[in-house]
Amino acid sequence: MLSPNEALDRAVKLVEQAQKAGADAADAVYSCDASTEVQVRLGALEDVVRSEGEEIGLRVFLGQRSATISSSSMNPDVLKSLVERALDMAREAPEDQYAGLAPQDMLLKGAVPDVDSDDGLDPDPQSLREAALAAEETGYSTLWNLDHFSGSMFRTDSMLECFTSITAWAGVTNTIGLGTLVTNVMNREPGLLANIVSSVQQIAGDRFTLGIGAGTAPNSPWGGEHEALGLPL
Repeated sequence: MLSPNEALDRAVKLVEQAQKAGADAADAVYSCDASTEVQVRLGALEDVVRSEGEEIGLRVFLGQRSATISSSSMNPDVLKSLVERALDMAREAPEDQYAGLAPQDMLLKGAVPDVDSDDGLDPDPQSLREAALAAEETGYSTLWNLDHFSGSMFRTDSMLECFTSITAWAGVTNTIGLGTLVTNVMNREPGLLANIVSSVQQIAGDRFTLGIGAGTAPNSPWGGEHEALGLPL
């Protein structure tokens, strides 16, 4: 993944390329994330998978027409073609009287204020395993897990997948109840969710409780997760 300075440089160059290619205005955004998947079998750590991803997006304006495009490749040649495709898309887009960038006087200037969006923590597999065992040993009756795709609202860079984590906990505990608080009905197809829940229940020895609900609402702080993944709300 790119460093903050590298990401800024790549975004600035992408906007400059768009303007040189004929865009009246353009903006770009870079995002990255990382996650850790833990697999446990018979009380022992079996496998750890680390995944990282990055994406850069470009929005271009041609008069009152606009188009947005993104790529997970940071290759300069790929980004050059990204500009060309974005402009081709914008030429075919309908006009929008509200299309355009925000006025300069409305843009943030100077240092970004501290909004406590990142505590710098990135839990490792061993600490997650120990947390599950500690909860059981101290007498807690149930251990619940969230069902979100992004850790930004919890001040962390990543968020382990809900059912993967619960399955890992089931493999290292014996008596504590496990559950979701809550599963968002929009996150998975009904058939897939039923299969996952049935599998987790068997692995957990009937200790699993499915908490299910809407999870979030359009235009809420959590709605950004679904917008990024193209999931309807």
